[in-house]
Amino acid sequence: MTAEEFILLVKNLVLTFKKLPQEVIAIQALWEEDCQTSDDKVYLLFELGTVLNTTKEYEVATASFEQAININPNFDLAWIGRGDALVKLRRDEEALNSYERAINIDPDDAIPWRGRGDALYYLGRYEEAIDSCDRSLNIDPNDSWTWILRSEALDCLECYEGVIVCCNELLKITPNDSPTLCKRGDTLTKLGRYENAIKSYNQAVNIESDNYDTWYGKASCYACYGKIEQALEKICNKRLYEIHAQVDPM
Repeated sequence: MTAEEFILLVKNLVLTFKKLPQEVIAIQALWEEDCQTSDDKVYLLFELGTVLNTTKEYEVATASFEQAININPNFDLAWIGRGDALVKLRRDEEALNSYERAINIDPDDAIPWRGRGDALYYLGRYEEAIDSCDRSLNIDPNDSWTWILRSEALDCLECYEGVIVCCNELLKITPNDSPTLCKRGDTLTKLGRYENAIKSYNQAVNIESDNYDTWYGKASCYACYGKIEQALEKICNKRLYEIHAQVDPM
């Protein structure tokens, strides 16, 4: 896509979508000023791509990042933004290449390593995804999204002990995260550690009492445990019914 074609694309976007963020319109106005330097244009294109990513206009966001890269091929943030847009479009091989270009520019940035892991995960290359997550966590061990991604990749490989480690690390960062407690409960159930699973589900319920997945996981754990007390079974089933009725009223 030429620069002229891209400018026309953005203009058409503004005309078509009246509710686009004001940032897009402001960036378009700045772009049309003749006094913009190359560095200014790269920054504006990057900002435009970032805003378009948040509005889920991933095709145009990709084009915006590519225009920035055409001016400055060593702008690592544009490569990362491009990768993020391409992952959303499920163009995972292209996204992988984009993240790797960013890593080549700045190997000490945790974000493209996480992005690379994301692309590898969607490509079904789980071992490589875990390795990429580990590289990211070596740089930034407090990034919750990387721990989540790592746990999902390990889950796909049925490495459940590793999933538990990820959940525990996540809970150090966000102690009151009920989805993580639920995930830990699900994984402990798979490992046959039912009492610990119930404790994890109970912690999740104390934080978020209306989470259907937690109550379902807890009920399933009791079923696997083979020690379903009638009172507890009724509590689980009643709560599941109540939550389901709120979500899908008849």
